[in-house]
Amino acid sequence: MQLDFGAARFGWGWNQPGMRIEGRSNTGFLCSGSGKLFIFSVEDTSLSIVGQIGSWGNRGGWVSVNGIPSEVRPKLELYYWQAGAAVTQKIGLFVPYLGCLVNQTTFKADHLTSGAARLHSQIVVGPFGGCSLSTGSRFFLNIEWRGWFEQGLALSGQIRF
Repeated sequence: MQLDFGAARFGWGWNQPGMRIEGRSNTGFLCSGSGKLFIFSVEDTSLSIVGQIGSWGNRGGWVSVNGIPSEVRPKLELYYWQAGAAVTQKIGLFVPYLGCLVNQTTFKADHLTSGAARLHSQIVVGPFGGCSLSTGSRFFLNIEWRGWFEQGLALSGQIRF
């Protein structure tokens, strides 16, 4: 189990009939939790199920409609959950993994000149892969890529006490 708290921001945009609405958020507060449950392990290979849930909120940033900046400061919220499975192979200090996730993301934007918007994931399944480097219980470094439903590359690390 893991809990994450921190800062995040993002850009967003969509088309409506006769209108292109886009913007960028100010930095907002991110809160998420994730977990992994090992289903089975044979020597250095394992199969696990993974899950994550999180939210992000912000008031501010900028919005433009058809390229014209708006004076409106949006209220933005993002909620998501993910569940899937991954195969891991330990090779010395390296632990590469590959998996697939089912995802649902909801984005809410209020206080827009065009009204409120509620957007949901269009692509709900996607692959992920990465590699961890760990010296045991004190040091952990991970790089992970995700595709299709989200385009992301993350680098994270831990120094444990």
